[in-house]
Amino acid sequence: MNDNTKIDIEMQIRPQKFWIKRQLYYLTRAYSDDLGMGQSYDRLKKCIIISILDFNLSDDAEYHSRYTLMDSNNREHTDLLEVHVIELRKTLAEGNPVNDWIRLFNAETEEDLTRMNTENKGVIKGMEIMRTLSLSKRIRYMFEQHLKEKRDRLAEDEYVRDMGKLEGKLEGEVSGKIESLITILRTRWNVSDAVIQEVRNIHSKEKLDELIAKAVIADTLEGFCKYLAG
Repeated sequence: MNDNTKIDIEMQIRPQKFWIKRQLYYLTRAYSDDLGMGQSYDRLKKCIIISILDFNLSDDAEYHSRYTLMDSNNREHTDLLEVHVIELRKTLAEGNPVNDWIRLFNAETEEDLTRMNTENKGVIKGMEIMRTLSLSKRIRYMFEQHLKEKRDRLAEDEYVRDMGKLEGKLEGEVSGKIESLITILRTRWNVSDAVIQEVRNIHSKEKLDELIAKAVIADTLEGFCKYLAG
């Protein structure tokens, strides 16, 4: 930023073990990176990390939380280290300035963007960027997110085992892959309800992984349906 504040923005789609420790590690690392051996502390800049979560970190209703260093009487010691956590899945309350950003991150279709009524210049710019993304870039992004999800699976497994919900996670993975596949299909083609229902009847993670890859590379819906029927 113009005031020399350093901002790190990250998006996380699933909970992971040690997430809070990982977040603080990157925040403090960003803060100390500007200081070389023998240099003055005045080189250190304020650092803000903004974590945008596609899951609920807590059970309370608050969906935008700000954290700084406080004393035991809740008086702020310094704002040089600042953490913002935005939870996309929670119900929005009226009047919160972050609401438009959450709606933008949650938008999946042109209709979702059209329904947004905002005067926030940053959000408006974000809407313009989303509208000008080519179809190939959108599909590439979806596929890259799918691959990232597979790479993150080990950390997710640790988290779910600790929570004692491994069985529920496996069901959730299948459901998530089904929704990802349907999103890609509807983005590329006019898909019938019969095809959507056939996708929803698949319960194999491996089969869904294969179909997601085929949906990205197939030239036509008919070509994809051959993979689906195979």
